[in-house]
Amino acid sequence: SCGWPRNNPGNLELDYTLADGSIVPNVRLADQCGEAVELWDFYGSWLVLDSSQQDCGPCRSMAEQAPAFIEELAAEGIDLRVISLMGDGLDNPWGTPSSSVVEGWVDAFDLDDPVLADRGYAYSLFPAYVGPEEFGYPAWLVVNPQMQLVGGHVGFSSWDTAREMIEVSSGSR
Repeated sequence: SCGWPRNNPGNLELDYTLADGSIVPNVRLADQCGEAVELWDFYGSWLVLDSSQQDCGPCRSMAEQAPAFIEELAAEGIDLRVISLMGDGLDNPWGTPSSSVVEGWVDAFDLDDPVLADRGYAYSLFPAYVGPEEFGYPAWLVVNPQMQLVGGHVGFSSWDTAREMIEVSSGSR
């Protein structure tokens, strides 16, 4: 058992349209331990929802730098989880990755947060927010502890943009 929290608040009011301030829709996906995990179980923590593919270089850089980013924010008193929504590869974004792909991602980057075998959740929701023409990998969203979307971005060069979104929204800046 991975032992994730079970903080699901129940029925949050949402309309399945991603916009700043909207509630991020819940989803149930398998984690690296093979257990079903609901996104809303992480209610109460800041989240970065990261849509990644194993064959994406910038996705790999983002995952590699995630543990240090989480640790830096923890030192500032910000409870953050980076939840990877792992796809089946750039040539099959709707496909569900095998458990070995998910486990390999966790092992390769020494991740302590959930890596979820995505079944098209991110691919179906993220482009509407970030723009279909701009969508690519990694695409990521910042979600506040009440499960409201704060912002998002496509691509990765550093965690600075996510840090700024979190600090501005949390009032720690």
